[in-house]
Amino acid sequence: MPGNHRKALSDLMLMKLESLYQFEYDADTDEVITVLSSCKKRTRHKASEPFVLMVKKLGKKVIFSKDAIEIWKSFRTNNLLSDYSLFAVNNAMTKLMLMYQEPSRQNVSDMLKSKFDGIKRI
Repeated sequence: MPGNHRKALSDLMLMKLESLYQFEYDADTDEVITVLSSCKKRTRHKASEPFVLMVKKLGKKVIFSKDAIEIWKSFRTNNLLSDYSLFAVNNAMTKLMLMYQEPSRQNVSDMLKSKFDGIKRI
């Protein structure tokens, strides 16, 4: 996706999305399971491919890249980083790309741990 089409989620939008959806990882089948909290609907997505989540309640479309899924999977094994959702990891990667920084595993973890995200709000 070209950089001029990327948009970072606001903190309020991120909280709303995290309250609507939960993510699980099934290591046996290498799939990300999306659980809709309001109706307990479970959708499986291949972890090796990017997928799109259409949020009709908020009128948003969130695209999860293959790199974001890989970083989120690696955070699942770390006790300090296991609390972060796939939305948070994807949003941190988007913010890093908007600031023309490399969205590596270390940079994403630093972005998630810090309170300042580097974007000045007016």
